[in-house]
Amino acid sequence: MATSAKQIAANRRNAKRSTGPRTPKGRAVSSRNAITHGLHACDIILKSPHFTEDSSQYEQLVVSLIDELKPEGVLQEHLILKIANCLWRYRRVINAETAQINRQLESAADTIRLGFHRCILDDPDDPDSDDEDTSTRNANLIGSQSVLSESTRTGLMHYEMRLDRQLTRALRLLYHLQLMQTAKTLPILSTEDENPQNEPISTP
Repeated sequence: MATSAKQIAANRRNAKRSTGPRTPKGRAVSSRNAITHGLHACDIILKSPHFTEDSSQYEQLVVSLIDELKPEGVLQEHLILKIANCLWRYRRVINAETAQINRQLESAADTIRLGFHRCILDDPDDPDSDDEDTSTRNANLIGSQSVLSESTRTGLMHYEMRLDRQLTRALRLLYHLQLMQTAKTLPILSTEDENPQNEPISTP
């Protein structure tokens, strides 16, 4: 059934009266919806045949930040996403460090198994398996690969420092905007409030 001109006019009048959610709780829910609806289009989530990140974990991170920081307005919501992206990339730094160390340890274990360093665990019945020198060399080789190389560690450190600066700037700007917003909502006392009965103020 076609909508009448009268109904259309009424809908337009109602739309003009609508100001969106008015309570703090309602605005918080609305803000969360506005952000989370666009999450799946974010380029922050890695989706590769070799490695895929869980987008639901990123969404949960954003929702948690919204609940904690309570943004209001487009700019504050944008800063929430910047903060979430920094924290998400921090997690990648840790994952990258762990993955690199695991690769180094696997390479060291392969070296031992290939016979460049005799591994006593490969053949416990070997009469020479109790050779303390061999055991020490194997332990030293494994131990040396349990930390990152200088070049890799430096690269990750520089990347982490950039994330620190971005995160700090985003948080400072968010808090600044929220302080400005709070200042606008503070009640302003007029002269009438100070002297409601317009009585003369006596001097001591």
